[in-house]
Amino acid sequence: MNQHTRRAQRRLRRGDAHREPLLLLADDRYPGESLETLAHYVYRYRSELAPPALAGALALTGIVLHSRFPASFIAVLAAAIAAGLSRPEITPELRQIERVYAITVTIAAGLWLTFATACGPGAEPLPFLLVFGTIAGGLPWWAHRRRRAKVRVERTLDAWPDIADAIGLPGSRLMSAVVDLWGWRARIGLRRGQTVNDLVNRVPALESGLGTRPGAVRVEPDPDRADHALIRVLHADPHARAIPYPTDQHHPPAASITRPIPLGLFEDARPVTLTLTHRHGLLGGVAGAGKSGVLNVILATLTACPDVVLWGIDLKGGMELGPWASCLNRLATTPRETAELLAEAVAILDARARHLTADGSRLWRPTPTTPALMIVIDEYAELAEQSQ
Repeated sequence: MNQHTRRAQRRLRRGDAHREPLLLLADDRYPGESLETLAHYVYRYRSELAPPALAGALALTGIVLHSRFPASFIAVLAAAIAAGLSRPEITPELRQIERVYAITVTIAAGLWLTFATACGPGAEPLPFLLVFGTIAGGLPWWAHRRRRAKVRVERTLDAWPDIADAIGLPGSRLMSAVVDLWGWRARIGLRRGQTVNDLVNRVPALESGLGTRPGAVRVEPDPDRADHALIRVLHADPHARAIPYPTDQHHPPAASITRPIPLGLFEDARPVTLTLTHRHGLLGGVAGAGKSGVLNVILATLTACPDVVLWGIDLKGGMELGPWASCLNRLATTPRETAELLAEAVAILDARARHLTADGSRLWRPTPTTPALMIVIDEYAELAEQSQ
């Protein structure tokens, strides 16, 4: 208890506290404790405080530069920064909407600072525009999903020592973390003697310590270090709902069978792709596993490719491939039709083999004039033995 507090308490006991106003904000246990606490909260909420901090920096810069610096240089500098932000190769981590936001804020701040340098920050209506711009520019910043996700991860990094002690892995440390579309991923450094299996066995406790939903944490070994582990935290399940199929206008203008076919998404938001050029493929699974859905995605992509000819075999009477009949050059639905189709396919294969031998080539290069032949078979097990 400091000297001023003891003096105030003596006055209260004497009944003469009304002679001097008294406001007790805190009783520091050591000098500078209140400032340290304030600095801690400013650092903790530094992301939320970024818009007013930028406004304060602009105001202070305007005071310093007023009448001491050419305002035209500030405008040129802001335009150069905005031009740099508009180039994806310079800021590849920004999405298009984020890039537009960054450019807009840069231009607005540059214009304000230009007029503040020329006229002074207090000249009307610059103070009003600064307050209005801080609020208008801050709303998208405060609501931005990736920013809020990054803040959560940073606070998790700060709290990891306590989490590690709570889940029974004391001494482990969070080495790095990256926010992605569905959540975040991190590399964990384990204490000597700890292995990735220790972390795998504590996944339920880790989910509790991180405050996630059950089943949101994935743990994998680090391929380079036995004392490291990789964790992935999914705040949203990427497979909880079907991914909308792109409409025709989203197909690339130069669609080709030589390009990978997008089938879906991995948990880290990377696309699942399939390349069918010069390959055979077998799609299997139990009833209801989604085989027909994957087949429809493949057919929808291949029908947009001018360098492939599609034939189909459907021994369920055309129940699966019938809806695609108008997109298939041939469709066989009976054993006899299937045998004829495959015999013609063998004849085409032999003719192309002779052509490649004459040219000294090994692979058929699909083009719109020399397309690849792709045969889609539904229920391969139903084919007659001689057809297989």
